[in-house]
Amino acid sequence: MERVRTSEENGKVRLVMCPPENKNNCICWLANLTIEQSTDRKNNGFRIFDYCRGCPDLETVKSRALGRRRADTASSLLIDKLFERVHSCRVQLVDTSSDLRKRIEELTILKKVTDYLLKTDNLEKALAMVLTGVTSGEAFGYNRAAIFLCDPHANTLRGVAAIGSVDLEEAKRIWMQFDRHLPTFDELLERIRTSDKVFKDSLYEAIWKISIPLSETQNTLLDVLRSKKSFILKPGMKLGECCPQIEGIAYPSGFVAVPIATDSLDFGVLIADNFVTKAPISEDDLLSLETFANTTAAALENIGLENQLKFRLEELERAHDLLRENQSYLVQHERLADIGKLATTVTHEIKTPLVTIGAYTRRLLTTFGTKRFKREHLEVILHEVERLERISGEILDYSKDTKLQLEKCDLNVIIESTMEMIKEKLKDAGIKMKNRFHQESIQIMADANRIRQVLYNLVQNAMDATDPGGMLIVRTRIEQSYAVMEVEDTGAGISDEIQEKLFTPFFSTKAKGSGLGLPVSKKIIDDHGGFMKVVTREGIGSRFSVYLPMISEGAET
Repeated sequence: MERVRTSEENGKVRLVMCPPENKNNCICWLANLTIEQSTDRKNNGFRIFDYCRGCPDLETVKSRALGRRRADTASSLLIDKLFERVHSCRVQLVDTSSDLRKRIEELTILKKVTDYLLKTDNLEKALAMVLTGVTSGEAFGYNRAAIFLCDPHANTLRGVAAIGSVDLEEAKRIWMQFDRHLPTFDELLERIRTSDKVFKDSLYEAIWKISIPLSETQNTLLDVLRSKKSFILKPGMKLGECCPQIEGIAYPSGFVAVPIATDSLDFGVLIADNFVTKAPISEDDLLSLETFANTTAAALENIGLENQLKFRLEELERAHDLLRENQSYLVQHERLADIGKLATTVTHEIKTPLVTIGAYTRRLLTTFGTKRFKREHLEVILHEVERLERISGEILDYSKDTKLQLEKCDLNVIIESTMEMIKEKLKDAGIKMKNRFHQESIQIMADANRIRQVLYNLVQNAMDATDPGGMLIVRTRIEQSYAVMEVEDTGAGISDEIQEKLFTPFFSTKAKGSGLGLPVSKKIIDDHGGFMKVVTREGIGSRFSVYLPMISEGAET
């Protein structure tokens, strides 16, 4: 025990150091237990080191304790076994600690890459960030890496990104550029994020040209894509037989391919090799790369989907612009078509009364002042002039925007005054009339003259559809927040085919109709913020309902 140094404190011996191999200045547990003067036999700071197994002091103690008794031999063997077990546990602990340290480093790398992936929506930059994580010395440290993505439109697996060189000379030149200052992993990622475009080296250009049809059956990269299982080139395997498209580009002695995939999408394949260092790739290396690829796959998928969404939105915007241009053209074309119909209608409608007016005027000129002069001829001319005025009024109402003169009105009063002017005309036609008004006043904001015009058109149409002896009913009611004006007849009704065209400009079933009465009426009601409904049954009659917004309580007039 001469090699164990002690110190004396207050008359007591206290151990200070372990044997010379110990550099941590710890107390020697063996000396503490074998020196009688020691007062610190239960010090919790004692540690057993690997070199305790070969300590001469320990061997001396063991030899002195070894006697003839079996217990002495068993104790000695037990000590040896315990030391072996401690040594084994220590080795495992060191290995586990090293593995944990490696996993922590990988998780740190993964977090950095995913954080940067969240900062970009550019797929090209995102792929460059992933490849930087694969090739950076601070990260996985592969010499080169490339990514192939599925192209569903072309039905191919296409090379889209790569980092590295195609030959050793280029690799040396690149390393010489970084000889003075090698960027950190964070600097590389930030440079990619902020740059206008991604740097493209010779390997990038070579990979970009590769396109593998998805229909191929004997191809390692496609097998990796379909099975979602990684591939590592083992001794004796030829890269050309596995994937001929990358033969001459990838390094045959240190090549690995892992899938970039999620549960819902086979995104692509990541390949890597050690072209410069020729370092072998272990199963642990493959497992780490798989973890990295699987985690970044979700981020890449999100960026890809976001880009697709942006592309679709741009397509929709272009389609919308095109539709807007076409709409302008169609509106113009439709207006021209309407003008053509209008010209035809006006020509037809005006020609007949003009011919009649001309004939009767010439007759009046020849008979004026004679007994053959008849007053009835003047009445015919007046009737045709009124017809021309009505036609011109309908055309003007339909073709121009008319500003409404809105005022607070009572719908019952408007209808009652209008029907008072029409009742003689109905009587002459042999049609009975009934007014069924809502008991209380119905207040609306309306242009009274325009509402009268609508009512007149509806009543006129009802008269044309009703035979003598028929009935015409005009009623008002309230439905929710609308005032309703209805004109119902007992005429012939309207067929489904004609009903679909009722509000089509210039469509008319009358021999002398302009086809603008109902379209003009609908336009007036639309301008008031209302709408119209039609209920009809052939052989029974029709009911036209006009809905106009009522004045809400407390509204200003």
